[in-house]
Amino acid sequence: PIFRLQIIDTNLIISLLNLIDLTKIELTRAICESLYYLSLDLNLLQHIYQYGFKKLKGLLDQTKDPSIFCSIINILTEFIRNNENISNDIILNMIKFFKDSSNFLYLLRIIKSLNELTKISQTIELFKQEKIFSDFIFYLQNENNSEIQLNILFILQKCGKDKEASKMIIDNNGLQELWTLFKLASSSIKIAAGWTIRNCLASI
Repeated sequence: PIFRLQIIDTNLIISLLNLIDLTKIELTRAICESLYYLSLDLNLLQHIYQYGFKKLKGLLDQTKDPSIFCSIINILTEFIRNNENISNDIILNMIKFFKDSSNFLYLLRIIKSLNELTKISQTIELFKQEKIFSDFIFYLQNENNSEIQLNILFILQKCGKDKEASKMIIDNNGLQELWTLFKLASSSIKIAAGWTIRNCLASI
């Protein structure tokens, strides 16, 4: 894979970006996945953002391929993690993808990105606007994967510090599900559920 190369220069990143073509799905999947791994390096991330942000952002609106979508979102999340700067339409795209997703692997990737973005206040505001809390509670009830559950609980912990978001969590039977997890789940999920309950009750 390209991300294993020891020497990556700007020209190579530009070449990869120029090769992206939605008529060649397999190639574009491989390129976007490689760009994601490259983005884990802060210097390379800046190059990807500088030369590819406009193109990658445009792909979010065009692609129907979940692999390409998740790779791009993961790249943008790496940038946001270090810069805390993102437009609402990108977050809204992620929320829509999350609501429509049924594939476990892609669901986990998008939830991880949403968890990272929840540290930004505008993300919580969009969660409230899009009434996403019923979807989070649904996956807590129906998804047995502990990594998915933990990431959702971390999201709800942060949202639980917001009074309006806390009320929306509770109104969607969130408190009942959180108590169930607190009583019956494994220790890591039990602890996360407990902190989420505490935050919600303290906010209302």
